[in-house]
Amino acid sequence: MYNLYKDLSKPVLVRVAVMVIFVFAHAAAQTNFTLTSSTVTYTASDSRDTWQGVTTLSSLELTPVAGGLQVSATLEPGSFNSGNFVRDSNARIGLFDAGEFPTATLTGTLPLAPEMLQPGAVSSTAPRTQETELGGELLLHGVTQALTVPVTVIREGGELSAETGFPVALSAFGMKGPSLFGVTVNDQVEVAITLVGTLLLPDA
Repeated sequence: MYNLYKDLSKPVLVRVAVMVIFVFAHAAAQTNFTLTSSTVTYTASDSRDTWQGVTTLSSLELTPVAGGLQVSATLEPGSFNSGNFVRDSNARIGLFDAGEFPTATLTGTLPLAPEMLQPGAVSSTAPRTQETELGGELLLHGVTQALTVPVTVIREGGELSAETGFPVALSAFGMKGPSLFGVTVNDQVEVAITLVGTLLLPDA
């Protein structure tokens, strides 16, 4: 099992995204992925506006299993930055209850074909794409909910990337969107996950 951590500066994105570093073992050789970029972003709205908040993963654990990877990704919801101090403070205290629930964790299994992970299996001129699903659980605000989300994985030469998108209903996790001047944040928040890493091939 490999425990990974990366802290980034404040990127500005238009949707929820996550980009993370990978390090894991495969068969007789170790395959290393160095982080290219990493973000976690949410997209929320009310009757008047739509906005995004950005943070990074605080940790990631990837364990090779038969047919893919076991994933455990953790972030701190109270660290989201939307560029609006008042909004972020209200979310940290009134929505996420960050003092009582400082972290959120996504765990699950990501099936992958062996050639998506093995060094040298895909040439830089012949990218390979795999449509797969991450099946697991999301622990948020002290509540665990099962989820299955589609994931697109692309292997091109020394780069591996993946992305997904899915909605999260705040009420399913015992949360209620905060209100300001009679305007309440909508219950559904859009989430997307993107992974981008550089594959380091073993020395010849």
